[in-house]
Amino acid sequence: STFLSDTVLEAILKRFKRVLVCFDRDVAGVKYLRKISLKTGLNGLIMKKSFKAKDISDAISVNGFEKVKEYIYAEIEKEKKRRSSKKCSA
Repeated sequence: STFLSDTVLEAILKRFKRVLVCFDRDVAGVKYLRKISLKTGLNGLIMKKSFKAKDISDAISVNGFEKVKEYIYAEIEKEKKRRSSKKCSA
């Protein structure tokens, strides 16, 4: 598996408000997504099944950049709504 070192991750988190990590749509990818999300609090993303792709590059090859971009933006908006509803209920 490949992931960023703690030092690099800290630098990225200081620089950017939101970091989205894409994982492969396989058993290892799903497990690692959960592990990294719990450890770092980062949001992970797996391409939806209807894209018929294991990862983001395959999804773009099969479905086109614009369609994948729209999906990612929609997922980001869903996450924003989840976060704002958590703040309101807290």
